[in-house]
Amino acid sequence: MDQQQPPTIRRAGAEDAEILVHCIALAFAEDPIMRYLYPASDGYWQTMPAFTRAFSGSAMEAGACWLEQHGAGAACWLMPHQVQADMPPTLFSDVDPERLAEVGGMLEAIAALHPAEPHWYLPQIGVDPVARGQGVGAALMKTALRAIDESMAPAFLESSNPRNVSLYERFGFEVIAELQYGNAPPMIPMVRSPA
Repeated sequence: MDQQQPPTIRRAGAEDAEILVHCIALAFAEDPIMRYLYPASDGYWQTMPAFTRAFSGSAMEAGACWLEQHGAGAACWLMPHQVQADMPPTLFSDVDPERLAEVGGMLEAIAALHPAEPHWYLPQIGVDPVARGQGVGAALMKTALRAIDESMAPAFLESSNPRNVSLYERFGFEVIAELQYGNAPPMIPMVRSPA
């Protein structure tokens, strides 16, 4: 990616599925929650692409994913009334049961914090570590939020990395809780009213 030019973001199509999945997997390689669940590199890399397909697959199918033109960043949103696919239990077969229970408890608590009205939900956004600090994450958010604002619906996300909260706040998201169960890293649900 040329550092002189602003990032170019486009909607991802079915033909982009593999690059999108690999971009998200690369971006989450340092994510506190994902590495808590999969601390060993081999387990992480064996699982994360399938995890991304399951977690964001319906967003890909609905055309609600955005991709930086060179694959440096990606964001997948679930649109109002869209249901997130269930996670195949095999994705968690190698996860320590205590860690899985802690993260699962937080995810259940987060599910109860989603807005009651139809809303957009951001299950995954990520930037390739070598492209961080070049405006890719901000460009992904700005592009998607234009479409979201046109729908006049709220947006919801949970940050699994506290370093990202300030980025989301710049785009109008507000922290509604900070959850931490056991030894798991915190998760921070955030909501944004329509602009």
